[in-house]
Amino acid sequence: MLTGLVHAGRTVLPVGQQAARYCWIFDCIRVYVAARADGSCLALLVENNPGAEMNRVKETLEAFVNPPEPEASLDGQALEGTGDAKVT
Repeated sequence: MLTGLVHAGRTVLPVGQQAARYCWIFDCIRVYVAARADGSCLALLVENNPGAEMNRVKETLEAFVNPPEPEASLDGQALEGTGDAKVT
């Protein structure tokens, strides 16, 4: 179901070289989709409930569309993984 909605979103709301976020609302669920300019997509299936943690959903979508810059290590290389310091 989510894959179909992502593909439908790309057809109806083409992203091109820009990031986009959209939402489909059904009786019991909401489907949030974030699409990055590189073609990667994230779909979240959320209960259609006014008490849901919408701020957390929005933060997750924003972090996916605009990921934070990786931290640089002491030798100028980007750190990956758990955030542990890399000593060279």
